[in-house]
Amino acid sequence: MIEITVDETRIRVEGHAGFGPPGRDIVCAGVSTLFQTLIWSIEDVTGDIIEYGLGEGNSFLKLEKCVSEECDLLIRSFFIGINAIQQMYPDFVRLIWIGKDKSNGLGAEVNGLGRKG
Repeated sequence: MIEITVDETRIRVEGHAGFGPPGRDIVCAGVSTLFQTLIWSIEDVTGDIIEYGLGEGNSFLKLEKCVSEECDLLIRSFFIGINAIQQMYPDFVRLIWIGKDKSNGLGAEVNGLGRKG
């Protein structure tokens, strides 16, 4: 199972979905693509400074807060995609919020986001 842990300053993605064989797991591929795109987009589109690590089954993004509106939008988009994957494959993706609400703590409120219906 992939666990995505979100706290006030960090998003951590750990584990493997186990939906398909290594190299052909569409759940892992989807989560990895969304997370890498989030990181590279924040770097390329915003002036926000981030720290990150990308590893096999263990990646993280650290950002004290979103300063720019673009960063806020990118993080919101990431969680919309993650929520969609989690709803389609609930046995393979787990989202863990550390804090009082479903705020990523990085500036974007994500309460109620995700696929509906």
